[in-house]
Amino acid sequence: ADTKIKELTQELKASERKQAEIKAAMSSICIEGRNKYSKGAIQQDVADGIRELDMESAQEEDPDRFNPEEDLRDYAAVGKQLPVFCVSSRAYQKIRGRLQRDNNVGGFRSAEETGIPQLQAHCKKLTEAGRASNCRRFLTTISQVLNSLKLWASNDGTGIRLSDAALAAETRFLKQRLIALEKSLEKAVKDCLKDMNEALAEHIFENYPELVELAVSEANSTVGHWHRPVNRDNRALGGFYWATYKAIMRREGVFSNAQGTHDLNLQLIEPIIKHLASHWERVFAQRLPRVLQAFSRESKNLLARFHHEIEGRSMKIGAGVAGMALLGQQLKNYEAMFVALSQQLTEVINGLQRDANREFTPVVARNLATAYDWCTAESGPGQFKRMKDYMSTHVNDVKTDMFSESCNEVKRLLVAMCNQVEQTMTSRTDEVFMQMQRDYMEVVSGTQLPQGQMMPSWERKMRADVAKVLEDREKEAEEVEKAAEEEQRRNASAAAPARDVPSEEKPSAEKVKPEPEEARSSSSHSASEAGNMDLSQ
Repeated sequence: ADTKIKELTQELKASERKQAEIKAAMSSICIEGRNKYSKGAIQQDVADGIRELDMESAQEEDPDRFNPEEDLRDYAAVGKQLPVFCVSSRAYQKIRGRLQRDNNVGGFRSAEETGIPQLQAHCKKLTEAGRASNCRRFLTTISQVLNSLKLWASNDGTGIRLSDAALAAETRFLKQRLIALEKSLEKAVKDCLKDMNEALAEHIFENYPELVELAVSEANSTVGHWHRPVNRDNRALGGFYWATYKAIMRREGVFSNAQGTHDLNLQLIEPIIKHLASHWERVFAQRLPRVLQAFSRESKNLLARFHHEIEGRSMKIGAGVAGMALLGQQLKNYEAMFVALSQQLTEVINGLQRDANREFTPVVARNLATAYDWCTAESGPGQFKRMKDYMSTHVNDVKTDMFSESCNEVKRLLVAMCNQVEQTMTSRTDEVFMQMQRDYMEVVSGTQLPQGQMMPSWERKMRADVAKVLEDREKEAEEVEKAAEEEQRRNASAAAPARDVPSEEKPSAEKVKPEPEEARSSSSHSASEAGNMDLSQ
């Protein structure tokens, strides 16, 4: 009997283990299906939002030709480009050995199934563009400094072997061209800022009066929505219980409960934000980046024309040819500086415009602060009705000035953004110009000493030593580059499919098994699901 009981007990435990495995597999399948559905739904929602913005923009630009049945782009592809990560942080921590006192999270058999490693890899990927840009900027600066050192070290005081009169003429010509270049760069900066201000005025500032009027017309109905009787079957129809309304007043119009977040300030300003969204996106995602790119191209063209003029003059007189070759290399560094400046300003603008866009709501909160304080202090019988009456009256009294002040505050921040961009652009452009002026004056005018005088031997030796160090470092860099290219070719040949080798032939080298390449994910917006389907975009 005991033996039979032991056998049945073992069978029962085995059955329970198998049942637990089946249950875990079922949970895993359900989680996978849920995540797949969530990912598709979020991507579709984003695509629909972009489609709505495109439709609004197309209708405003050309109402006569607007066709709502014609898609302006492939929105299905737009949605699929959005990376979505459904994750469970509790399951990940449990699998990693944390939260040991908590129960196991069912349905997750490995850390990869929690989605956290994929999200971590995506977050790291998001920083690659910025880090690469910073590295390029650093290398450009290093290259520019080394070339300037080369130009300085190559001058031993003998100049470019011209007579004093010819040298003076070449110096005058160079100074004239430098003055013209400086004026042209200043004009390019002014034209760029003019285009930026015109884009902001056309798409944002000129729409303010109409949007303020729209918000004013909808303000009373929005307040009336707050003061409706509570609909228990559909809370979205509006209305608050006294306790909820009181909590909202205490927290300056923002409160979260089981029904979600209630932001009265945002609801009042929403007509402006919603109708301004397409214009805002068009300016900061399209117009301003194109304006900065145009500035970068114009600056590069100005530098190239200046260099060609000086180079042609040098070739004509047959002097300074070696120095011009170095200046040709230096020109690429200066052009790269303007490209980096354009990218840097784009990042600055993106950060400042986000800060400006968030200032619509705080202005509304400031204007309603007295009403919030009054309603918070109200007590006694009939207080709920008095609170609602006071809020309705206050919003009706201040709505015009409140919405105008909100728009003007955002306008002030955007104008300050343009001023900051102008200062940065002017400063960086002047810095590049001064470096160019130093290098070109070094080559054309040089440090030629009067006849009969020579540069001290210690200075000539110092310049020669600097030139020797630079030359040695260039050779070392070339050797490292060749070694890297050779290793890259070997890796490529090893990764290529091996051809059939006849039996009498013996391969000269062992095959190298290529390492697997890590998967790459696009860097875009992401959404995540934490724990039990907490999705955020």
